[in-house]
Amino acid sequence: MSINTGSEISVDDKIAGMAQDAVGAIATEVFSKAIINAVESAEGAYGFPAFRDL
Repeated sequence: MSINTGSEISVDDKIAGMAQDAVGAIATEVFSKAIINAVESAEGAYGFPAFRDL
């Protein structure tokens, strides 16, 4: 870890930023697959059809 004393960006800061981007991209993919799975496995209710009923 390094101490940043100005406007320069350290290598550690760049790596941490890339790691955050990677985690965000993975989380987005997992979340979107979870939504698709929920929609496809949901059952109709109160007279409204579900995706699988269409």
